[in-house]
Amino acid sequence: MKQPIDSTILDTLTLRIPPRALAVALSAGMLAACDGDELEEGSVQFHPEPVSVVQAAPASEATPEPQPVMGDNMDVGPDVFAGSWSPDSAVRLPRARDNELALVAPNLDPEVLRAHGAEPMKDLKIAVKPAAGTITSPTGFGHYCSMTWATGGWAFAWDTNGNDPCAYLIANSDPGGTIQRAGMFSAAGTNQVVTRCDDGAIFIYRGAGGGPLSSAFAAGNLRPGCIHTVAPQALPIFERGPFPSGTSVTPGTGVDFARGPAFNSVLDTTAFGHPSLPHGDVDATIVDFKGRARTGGWIDGHDAYDYGVPRGTDLYALANGNVIASRWLNTGCGGSDDPTQGEVYIRHTVARNPSTYNETFVAAYFHLQSLAALSAGTSVTSTTYLGDSGNTGCSSGPHLHFAVVRETNVADSRFFTLSVPTGVGNNGWGRTIDPYGWYAPLNIDPWAWRAHPNGALSINLWKGGIIPIAPPQGNWGTGVD
Repeated sequence: MKQPIDSTILDTLTLRIPPRALAVALSAGMLAACDGDELEEGSVQFHPEPVSVVQAAPASEATPEPQPVMGDNMDVGPDVFAGSWSPDSAVRLPRARDNELALVAPNLDPEVLRAHGAEPMKDLKIAVKPAAGTITSPTGFGHYCSMTWATGGWAFAWDTNGNDPCAYLIANSDPGGTIQRAGMFSAAGTNQVVTRCDDGAIFIYRGAGGGPLSSAFAAGNLRPGCIHTVAPQALPIFERGPFPSGTSVTPGTGVDFARGPAFNSVLDTTAFGHPSLPHGDVDATIVDFKGRARTGGWIDGHDAYDYGVPRGTDLYALANGNVIASRWLNTGCGGSDDPTQGEVYIRHTVARNPSTYNETFVAAYFHLQSLAALSAGTSVTSTTYLGDSGNTGCSSGPHLHFAVVRETNVADSRFFTLSVPTGVGNNGWGRTIDPYGWYAPLNIDPWAWRAHPNGALSINLWKGGIIPIAPPQGNWGTGVD
């Protein structure tokens, strides 16, 4: 069977390898070993069982211009070529160093490689090609792993280079452990950590890189059953706002961090670095993402953002994702254009290697007056049209009600799968977060630990900072009442 060679580069791995090995990168992410007479320009003949080797030459050789690989007439320089075999479309990976070469492949069998003279470097890993609808992870993030045992024992490990701390803990610990949390943290940026132990102790930390993780580890020393939940302050994955560029947006209420009923809907915002009124209040019932008490007509208990936009404004997905639901729901509410509102739910998965550390979020859109033809499971991108905003359902004026729910590393579990509510579900979800993050001068996101078993650490999910990708926040974001 012959298949065309795909020019997509999946990832790179450094290898030591002889100069005359042959390989072809395929769209499925495999490398098939070939003899010279099996190569034809623009196609490749599969072996019955493809093996993983590379085409390359020693880094000490001069780098020639790309040439088609045909039979034994290969004279390739230190770069590895992957893609369609022609001088114009060969892809160069300039990762080679002296006697080392870059390789494109998600799955390698070390024994097969050694049989062909290659030796993988043990300190490097292989990334898999993200599945359709998933987001390629931004750089600068590591992995953490929190495990417990029925005996009360626990373990906590992290790696700034994105290796596999869960595998390390499993390999070096007693059997029977359970992975309680596993996800991403910023290798150098700000992180938040919540530690809860079986004796009721709770510890919260915020700081740069692994600092707060180290503090949490030390705090749990000699305590039983400690579980550590970590989140970066920012994880830039949303490529755009939900509206076309230039849309006139009138921001309304945002996410209320004092929403209840878990802790009586009251927070002391002086603990967040606001010593006096109007934003420092020991009995604040509405608190924004900067830890400020809000007055002057904001909505208490709100767990989303309301963006005032004209009826018929086009709405789009924010990044790669998969549709959970696109539906009409009769809310039974009066006072709007129609009691039946359009709703769209999009799951956004940040793909990591291994997938143990994937992070998943659901973006939800409400009050739509029209819906695109999107069935559950459909893959979307940041150019996918979802429908038009309106004034439908429980609405007093044209706007988009926009919410984000965390599905991974929430207050009480490693992950859960959001079930689309059967009734009116605009507010009251236990694991809704603020997509602008938590940026109070002091302390960490209170919803993440005080609302337990509800709650989750909020993360700023917009690329390029809050502006210009994200919709404006108006007075809610500037602190003007």
